[in-house]
Amino acid sequence: MIKPHCVTCTIVNKCWFKDEKDKKPDEFDYSKYPEIPLEKRGLYHPNCHDLKIPISVPMSNKIEIFDLERRMDYLFLDKKVWLNSMGYKEEDKKEVLELLEKLSKVAYCQGNYKNNPPVEEKKKYGFRIRLNLHFPGKREKLGRIYEITSSYIVYPNGKLKNNTPIGGWKK
Repeated sequence: MIKPHCVTCTIVNKCWFKDEKDKKPDEFDYSKYPEIPLEKRGLYHPNCHDLKIPISVPMSNKIEIFDLERRMDYLFLDKKVWLNSMGYKEEDKKEVLELLEKLSKVAYCQGNYKNNPPVEEKKKYGFRIRLNLHFPGKREKLGRIYEITSSYIVYPNGKLKNNTPIGGWKK
């Protein structure tokens, strides 16, 4: 608890989410608790004072991504076979970084993501999303598009923290 606010309320404050199911935090389900009076029913929990306030769709050039660059060495170690199969080599690290950053910003602003629910103990770190990226091939794979995912935590004011640069194929 971040007095007087709970963790859920704190982590979504000033964050932009597309107003669709599986793209924003779940609201509290009062159908299971009909005994809670209407005046006590808040957005995320009883007595919650948060409100849904529309925020303009962010512009991709205003989004700040962090922790992506620091994960590039691991990406080329852990997903080297994937990257090679898409036509990328070790010397393309900077290009892959720039592509992931650009494509992630665009996908987020377009709402091309789904919730990526964490295990219970990790909820306190933020609202997690899995972006769907259309990643272009290179060299002999030029002209092909690979549908991959990249995982982030949404932070206030247009900030995204990268957790996994390439997490898998789009589902």
